[in-house]
Amino acid sequence: MSRLLIRASAGSGKTFRLSGHFLRQLYEGSPPESILATTFTRKAAGEILGRVLTRLSDAAEDPAASAKLAEFLETSLVTQESSQALLAEVTHNLHRMRVCTLDSFFQLLARSLTLELGLPPGWSIIDEHVDQDLKQQAIDSVLAQHVSKDAQQLMQMLAKGRSKRSVRDLIDDAVSKFYELYQLTDREAWLRFPKPQRQRDDLLRDHVILIRSMLPDLDKRVQTSVTGDLDRFQNRQWDSFITSGVATKIVAGHPVFYSKPLPDGLVEAYEPLIKEAKAHLTEQLARQTYATWELISRFDREYSRLRAEHGGMRFSDVTRILARSSSAADGTRLQFRLDSTIRHLLLDEFQDTSPDQWHILKDLALSIAGKSRSRTRSDKEDRGKDSTTFFCVGDGKQAIYGWRGGEAEILNAVEKSIPEIKAGSLNTSQRSSLPVIETVNQLFQHISQHKDLGDYEEACHAWQKLFPTHSTAKTTLPGYAELRTGPFLDTKGVEDKKGPWYRWVASQIRDLYEQAPGHEIGVLTRRNATVARLVHELTLLGVPASEEGGTAPLDSPAVLAIMSLLHLCSHPGCQISRFHVSGSPLGQIVGLTAWDDDKMALEVAQALRNQLIDDGYGRTLQNLLDHIRPHCNARDLLRMRQVIAAGWQFDESPSLNAADFVRLLETSRFSRSEPAPVRVMTVHQSKGLEFDIVVLPELDARLFLAPAAAAGGNEAGEAPEYVSIWRNKSMRDLLPEPIQKAFEQTTASHLSETLCLLYVAMTRAVHALHMLIEPFSKKLPKTYAGVLFAGLTDAASADGNAVLYSTGNPDWMSLLPTKSLRKVHQIKPAFPSRTIELAPMSGGRRRGLARQTPSRHDETRLFLPAAEIETSQELPQHTTISHAGAVDPRTRGTVIHAWFECIEWLPDGTMPDEQLLRKRAAELSIPEPAVESLLVEFRSMLNRPVTRGVMSRQAVVPENRAQKAVPFGGGVTSRAFARWADEIRSGQIRIHVLPERSFVLPKNGTIIQGTMDRLVLARKNQKNVAADIVDFKTDRVVGPVREWISARTEHYAPQLDIYIHAVEHCFRVPREHITARLLLLEADAVADVTV
Repeated sequence: MSRLLIRASAGSGKTFRLSGHFLRQLYEGSPPESILATTFTRKAAGEILGRVLTRLSDAAEDPAASAKLAEFLETSLVTQESSQALLAEVTHNLHRMRVCTLDSFFQLLARSLTLELGLPPGWSIIDEHVDQDLKQQAIDSVLAQHVSKDAQQLMQMLAKGRSKRSVRDLIDDAVSKFYELYQLTDREAWLRFPKPQRQRDDLLRDHVILIRSMLPDLDKRVQTSVTGDLDRFQNRQWDSFITSGVATKIVAGHPVFYSKPLPDGLVEAYEPLIKEAKAHLTEQLARQTYATWELISRFDREYSRLRAEHGGMRFSDVTRILARSSSAADGTRLQFRLDSTIRHLLLDEFQDTSPDQWHILKDLALSIAGKSRSRTRSDKEDRGKDSTTFFCVGDGKQAIYGWRGGEAEILNAVEKSIPEIKAGSLNTSQRSSLPVIETVNQLFQHISQHKDLGDYEEACHAWQKLFPTHSTAKTTLPGYAELRTGPFLDTKGVEDKKGPWYRWVASQIRDLYEQAPGHEIGVLTRRNATVARLVHELTLLGVPASEEGGTAPLDSPAVLAIMSLLHLCSHPGCQISRFHVSGSPLGQIVGLTAWDDDKMALEVAQALRNQLIDDGYGRTLQNLLDHIRPHCNARDLLRMRQVIAAGWQFDESPSLNAADFVRLLETSRFSRSEPAPVRVMTVHQSKGLEFDIVVLPELDARLFLAPAAAAGGNEAGEAPEYVSIWRNKSMRDLLPEPIQKAFEQTTASHLSETLCLLYVAMTRAVHALHMLIEPFSKKLPKTYAGVLFAGLTDAASADGNAVLYSTGNPDWMSLLPTKSLRKVHQIKPAFPSRTIELAPMSGGRRRGLARQTPSRHDETRLFLPAAEIETSQELPQHTTISHAGAVDPRTRGTVIHAWFECIEWLPDGTMPDEQLLRKRAAELSIPEPAVESLLVEFRSMLNRPVTRGVMSRQAVVPENRAQKAVPFGGGVTSRAFARWADEIRSGQIRIHVLPERSFVLPKNGTIIQGTMDRLVLARKNQKNVAADIVDFKTDRVVGPVREWISARTEHYAPQLDIYIHAVEHCFRVPREHITARLLLLEADAVADVTV
């Protein structure tokens, strides 16, 4: 049996090695179903399978590729002919290829052993939101039970002095903090506090008297402190007694007070009192720890019962049940129930394996190792099929999933558990440039230069000691790395700093985006909230950025208004929701115009409930969006589409309560991960990815955040033997040694994960690494920034706006050949876009008034490629045909309209501000290459005489009395203002431009809503006297231009007739004083529409 353990550093090609091992087994004749490759995410599993198929297909197609693969696999079995045969066999048996996540494999095992494991028949993985509901029901059941006094004290402790926190919230908080640890451990682990030795009462009284007798001989300051200690001791204030006064100096082993040694007699007299305080505090901690177990145990009983009734399980439940049912899930039985023999086990990302997962895999690995090589097989199966292999790859430096149970130490346990296993390492990066690798080495080999790590020093030094020196195969790849400080921010608190800091970070990212066109920038943060904030700041600067990982949709005013409306549906008496809805555009739409009108609120709530019952959430929310669309920006529309999608899914749930849907939205995470040159995500989400440039803007995170509990005393891969709820260091020093070691083990584990997170973030960079920190001049902080400053620089302080460390060439982009620039944004659609026209509903609309949207005429347009236009020679000389065919026509039209919206008047020789145009495109999430193409086309449009004339003041009154001629269509100047030309020139009549003017009005029993591209009003004495409507059309010219203009005018006439009706009724302008015109941008023609 070939047994191999590889510790592969970041970017060293572990997937390449694993896929190579997989291929070798295939070439040696192993059937696909005998090979099991597992990893932790579906994305990683897809990458492994894709790499196997790609390398195999390359070898089948190219003799050179097959020779290279044969050399790597060190086998003569690889030829182009054998690769072709193997490719045909593998693709024919793709359904037998076992490349999957551990969770999916464990589900398969559990379904095969349902009866043996005692699982409910027909069980399934429970939906996350249903699971949350079951948890709340379980908490309700716990609340109905009697809770012990110790548990009540635990509730007070969890409240942390905040009296307004409800008991439900406290139990929910306890469940979220302790439930996973409860499932990992047994009851005894929470009870293993050694019983402390209490002091006799008479002994304590004697020592108190003895200490009081010493007071006259002590220094005044010592007298005051000792007197306070005795008062606290006699009042049983054990915490205060231990942590203040003379007692705290003696406990710390440093009996010096105000720089003077304490008398030996006084120190000896204190010892029984300190022992008694320690005993009481230890007993109190033991009771609270057990009360925690008891509370979570009650919750678990109710929660397990509800899940069993529901027939649902979580992924962790499946893993735990398999791990604890060794007799039912031993390796031999698993192989039999799977109806196939697994002879090759490949484990990826093993540093993130949990103890339960390792117990299952260990049994399977030992079962494979014990297989006989002498089984009889047919001739077709003989070569290589009697062998078994074990291949495990991982990296303890990338163990960033401890919060979900992963233990990097299990990687070391593999070496001890699998007999005759060989260990190797890969520390040469196949990804990063030399400056990036030099920076990684410099930092992680000099963590100890931070001289103020305190309690964290030992754990950080242990991490440094295990760090191997990295090298790179990309020695000629240009790159750069720097540690830069931002400006000093003159703000009072941490929260006040965030806004200016994120704005500065966004400006740095914008500079990189402009300096390195075509390169992908990864902005990696610690928290999802930071992702959303940075994307917002980048959007304001006109930098297209994708938001990955997801955040709750609470950053959209439109969604918040919808949520208030839904909350009102369930709680009509909620005045906050009523006030919010009535003050938003939703108020007019749903009929809630007065927030303090109880009858109106009840009617609105009842109507909405009826609509939700009749139509469901998806359709109702879509209907609301149709009404509020004119009031939404691009971000609102994106969030609303996500909420609508959630509504369609919610329609499949058993709940009809709108409050449940609101809770679902509050806990859901929606991402915006469209292609963009800047990708913003958390470090966890970046695992397995790489970027040309990496920016780390959130380096002020503390190295250690206190967890809810300490757990330890166990060997790697085993359940903790000791558990204690968390206490500060002054309290930990009083605890028995085994408990203290559990605290130390927990601290070391969390610190290791923190450093792993920094390592993963830094090693995502291919060319450049930019680390941004806030300046500081005082004490070196125990943060990432402090570690980076100490490890990379020799400076005394981190001054503002300074480069503290740099290596490589900051102008590395210029050293790259143009052809190597990544074209990450020029993504073609997989299928051509098609417009599907739905048949009208038979019998018309069933509820409410019929709806009509005038601009729906636009959706019937036909677009032909420029190559098919045969009569372009008939266009005027100044007219050019756009070749922006790579841009979707609908997107093109949306962007062009948005840019025209930015123009009030266009004086001669001027152009709109390009930064403003780019910002509008970014708000619409338009990829940068498309923006560049469309900007060229847009400038060309504005340089054409008719288009420029219509967008200038010449459209109202001509500069001179003679109207200029145009090649086709109508005149540049509107007829609507002719009779008032002199008054307009004199200023007696003022002109107002209203771009993208929306309207909603009834007409003949139908509700009409729409948006006019450009409305120009003439106002005299506060009264509108004339109006000119301009509708922009980006239709492609097809056929002779004159006939095409005439056809377009006839086609859009009904739409503009509705616009005239809207202006007539909404702005009180007589119909005879209104003109409506089409500005046909492709033909540079303006056409009057007569209706």
